[in-house]
Amino acid sequence: MVQDSELVSRVVEGDYDAFELLVEKHQGRIYRHLRKMVKDNSTAEDLLQETFLSAYKGLNKFGGNSSFTTWLFRIATNTALMFSEKTQARYCAI
Repeated sequence: MVQDSELVSRVVEGDYDAFELLVEKHQGRIYRHLRKMVKDNSTAEDLLQETFLSAYKGLNKFGGNSSFTTWLFRIATNTALMFSEKTQARYCAI
């Protein structure tokens, strides 16, 4: 199996297929993490897509100080938290 670090390097160099491999490798765990946070399948699926879009856009900023998995889980968590804040603000707005 190809290491995440190699796949990340390939994506940064323009290999879009390598990003697909990263998604396939991590989407199940990230989805389960999001599902626990938001308690809704549809919302978790939307947030999963947002997570990977954000990761793709920010991949050139990934410094490798942590594992790719840790970095990706942080993006997923932040995405879910931002969603929750927006949702609460919508219902609490005067």
